[in-house]
Amino acid sequence: MSDFAWRTILVIEDEPLVALDISETFQVANARVEVAPTCTAARHGMQAGVVAAILDLGLHDGNGQALCDELKSRSIPFVVYSGYPCPATLEAPYIPKPSNARMLVEVVEGLLERPATRPPRRSAAARGPSAGRRDGAEGVGSFP
Repeated sequence: MSDFAWRTILVIEDEPLVALDISETFQVANARVEVAPTCTAARHGMQAGVVAAILDLGLHDGNGQALCDELKSRSIPFVVYSGYPCPATLEAPYIPKPSNARMLVEVVEGLLERPATRPPRRSAAARGPSAGRRDGAEGVGSFP
């Protein structure tokens, strides 16, 4: 059983049900979750205390790829969880949608255990069922 010891995970996802599924999965692992459904909200959510992020590339208000550089510049490890093809230049783990949200927990655990100097590896994630829920509120939302 994973234990994030109430560390904060930023979920950058514009689909409410997917965001809720991810949030609930991380909460079961004792993580605090902030949800950002837009690029703008994600930028506000990249704050001190965020230990890792889950990023969808296809957001309604912009390209999630630009957020990859911002996360890297702030030294926030992240995994891309998207239905879009994996960009050839991506230097982060990539998990295709749909996949089981539990897989995200395992990948984030690996990112947090990895020394900062090692480059991240791409994830060869198996496809699996994904379902979920979220409250649809705009901005960065907290799930206790």
